[in-house]
Amino acid sequence: MGNRAASPQLVIIGGSYKSGTSLLCATVEAAGYANPARLTNAKELGHGVAVDLYPTRECSVARSINRKLITAARAEEARMERQIACYLRDMFSCVGVCLVIKDPYMKLLAPHWIRTANRLGVKSTRLLVTQRDRESIQSSIHNSRFLRHMQHRKHRIFEHLMAPVDQSRAARLELLGSRICVVSYKAIIGSLGPTRFK
Repeated sequence: MGNRAASPQLVIIGGSYKSGTSLLCATVEAAGYANPARLTNAKELGHGVAVDLYPTRECSVARSINRKLITAARAEEARMERQIACYLRDMFSCVGVCLVIKDPYMKLLAPHWIRTANRLGVKSTRLLVTQRDRESIQSSIHNSRFLRHMQHRKHRIFEHLMAPVDQSRAARLELLGSRICVVSYKAIIGSLGPTRFK
């Protein structure tokens, strides 16, 4: 991360599909955080059917790491965290010292990312988790053929993503020196704007 004057900062965003993660990520980007998704999938579109197509704002490299990590055996976690370390080093070097990475799975895998960032000397880390009522999430998922199929295949993961923030996971992040903030869908589409993100 070189001799840059500014200290590196990492914001990771997670939460259920259709709970506002993309909108929240756009807000954080507008506040000056760079999203590496533009390097790996600048033209990627969402899979909505009843709504206009939209950018997912998800870096395909980070997403690939998380999909492997969610099913990794405990013995493989150290190797996966080394992959995260290489990825973060590259992204801080290529994109900038203020980084935002969004993927729904971050809600479940944040400790791996925060612990790795700590090892790299990143002192400022935050997890933002989106929250939306279950009925609205299910309704939005129902309107997406892709997400309906995914939910059927990965039912348990979807259930974990829709559940309230696990307090033991929040406590683990605090022990790692990170901050967690739960942001409601109403706040994201309403009053939360770039000037409100601090």
